[in-house]
Amino acid sequence: AETFVARGRDVAIYDVDPSRATAAATRVGARVVPRDEALAARYCSSCEFLGACDTSPLFESPRRDLGEVRCHVAYPLYRFIDAYVHERRYTPADVQRILTFA
Repeated sequence: AETFVARGRDVAIYDVDPSRATAAATRVGARVVPRDEALAARYCSSCEFLGACDTSPLFESPRRDLGEVRCHVAYPLYRFIDAYVHERRYTPADVQRILTFA
């Protein structure tokens, strides 16, 4: 964490023990964040679908092993949708028409 802070990076620390998190953050010049923000940063910050996904699936679904690199709910779904659209060679206009069909 100290290296990232020294390089000007935003460093966030979470710990189940708030006093331990505060002590560590103070020592290295980081900030303490809530658990959900820490999870979203870990699983969602580098996801190509961030923005289309609001990170809520990570918190609103039963979780499997959190040792995974990606969200186990939204990421596979968005990958499937992306592949489906590309395989069928849908244009943005096609997708818009599908989404607005009533």
